[in-house]
Amino acid sequence: MRLLLISQDFPPDIGGIQTYCFELADRFYKNNEDFAVLAPKKKTDQDVDLSLPYKVHRVLSSNALLPYTSLPVIKSLTRNKYDTTFHAQWQTVLPALPNRKKGYIKRVFVAAHGRELLFNPFNNDSFAGRRYVAYRRWLLSQVDHFFAVSRYTANLLMNEGVSEDRITVMPNGTNPGEFYPTETSELRNKLDLNSKRIIMTITRLVPRKGVDNVLSAMRSVIKKYDNALYLIVGGGNDLERLESLVSEFNLNNNVRFLGKVPHSKVKSYYNLCEVFVMTPRTEPLNIEGFGIVYLEANACGKPVIGSTSGGITDAIIDGKTGLLVDEDNPEQLADAILQLLDDSKLAEKLGKQGRERVIKETNWDTIAHNIHEKMLSV
Repeated sequence: MRLLLISQDFPPDIGGIQTYCFELADRFYKNNEDFAVLAPKKKTDQDVDLSLPYKVHRVLSSNALLPYTSLPVIKSLTRNKYDTTFHAQWQTVLPALPNRKKGYIKRVFVAAHGRELLFNPFNNDSFAGRRYVAYRRWLLSQVDHFFAVSRYTANLLMNEGVSEDRITVMPNGTNPGEFYPTETSELRNKLDLNSKRIIMTITRLVPRKGVDNVLSAMRSVIKKYDNALYLIVGGGNDLERLESLVSEFNLNNNVRFLGKVPHSKVKSYYNLCEVFVMTPRTEPLNIEGFGIVYLEANACGKPVIGSTSGGITDAIIDGKTGLLVDEDNPEQLADAILQLLDDSKLAEKLGKQGRERVIKETNWDTIAHNIHEKMLSV
C-alpha cells in the first residue's frame, strides 16, 4: 500500500488530533510500500519535518482551507505515487474523490474524532446550516471506511447516515515507553509538595473541560483532607474565571495553577499525583471524543476519574482503570476522589490495571497495527 495521510492538524501545532496523526504516521511509514503526510504549512514546520524519516508535503494554507487549497497537490501525488488516502478529518476527502473516480486512488479512509461531526459554522436551523449538514452527509457517504475513536463517535457517524459495516471503533492510544511510573522527589521538593495529597488535572483551561466542577468538589474533599492539593496544569481563556472560583470557594491553600509545562516534563507531573481527574461536560456542538490524557495518566500507573461525557466511557473502564461520574455532579465527584484517597490499595490497583491495559491494548503500536491491517482488508 502506498499511503498518503492528509490532516488539517499536524505538528508543530499541538493538540489531540495532532498527536493522533503524528503517532500513526510514525508507524505507518514503517509498514507501507511508500508513505507521506500532507498538511498545512507552518512557520516552524521545517524543524519538525527535517527530523522525520518520511516526507511531509506542506500546502500554503490555513487549516480550515486545506480541503480546497490541497486539490492540485492531492491530484498530483495520488496520480503519480500514492494509491490510498487516510484523512484525519472528513473535510479533506473532497479533493481525493476525482482521482478515485479515475482509478488513481483505490480506497479512501477517514478518522472520526467527535467534534467535527457536530460542528456547524452556521446556525443549524438556517438554510446555510442545513446545506452544510447535507454536504457533510454526502461527503461521508463517499468514504470507503471510517475509524472512530470511540463508540460514541461511531454513533455520531451512524446518525449521519453511515452504515455500521463501514465503521471500525479504534480507540486512541499512548506510548507506555514515554509515560511510565517514575520517581518524583526532586520535583516534589521544588514545588513544596511533601505531605500533600495530590489531585491533578492536565488540560486546556476552557469551560467545557469541567475544571470548575473539580473545584466545587474540592470543598468537600478538604473537609476530610485539609492537606489535599489540586494541581492544575495547562493554560487557556478560562483561567481568570477559575481563579475567581478558587477565592470564592476559599480554596487558596488547596489549589495551584501551574500553567503550561513542556511536553518532555508532562510525565513527571502525572507521577506527582495520587488521582488524575478531568470531568468534561457535553456542549451542543462540542464533546470529548475520547481523552488521551486518561491513558497517559494510566500509563504512569495512576487511577483516573472522568465524566460520562462523549467517548470518555471508552477511555476509562469504570471500576477497572478508573472511576466514571455523571457530568456536572460535584457531590458524586467528591465521593469518587475521597474513595481513592481513602483506599490506597484500590487506587494502586486501578492504576496498575490501567497501565496493563495501555501495554496490551491502548498503545500506538497496537492501534496503528490494527488500523493498518483493517485498511488492507477493506
